[in-house]
Amino acid sequence: MSDDADPTAIGAPDETAVVPPVTRTARPRAWSDDDDDAEPPPAVVDASWRAAFAAASPILFAVAVIAVLIVAGTSWYLWAHHAAAPTPDERFRAGVRAIPGFPGTDDWDLAEHWGRGVCLGLEHGSTRLDIYEDMHSQDPSVTYPRLSQMIDVAIDAYCPQERGKLS
Repeated sequence: MSDDADPTAIGAPDETAVVPPVTRTARPRAWSDDDDDAEPPPAVVDASWRAAFAAASPILFAVAVIAVLIVAGTSWYLWAHHAAAPTPDERFRAGVRAIPGFPGTDDWDLAEHWGRGVCLGLEHGSTRLDIYEDMHSQDPSVTYPRLSQMIDVAIDAYCPQERGKLS
């Protein structure tokens, strides 16, 4: 038997074979960055200011509407509840209109002049009866209860400080 035929025989001393070292592949981990498992990144990242404003604009609009409502409500509350006090003429007209059965008047200037005359008479020492007789002589159709109520309305509107002088 020859040595050439024996596969286990040692070869010529000058032949050397280099065998590369054995490499082991690592087992994949959950955090590994394998190219085959990664999803491709999105083509366009939509993170512009326009997109952010479009997302925030409904919230900004709602906040603006609420702010306007608060300002309007506060303004209305402050100015509506603090209206100017009625003038003496307005108080006199409202009081005369409130007298039951009073026919009313077309000449408010004359009625207001008469109301101020009541105060002038009281300032000069006239009594309720003096004022009543003076008014009744000008219009005899008006009864005492209505004239008395008109005198009270005139005093309340034009000269409340004279209320104590009535007798």
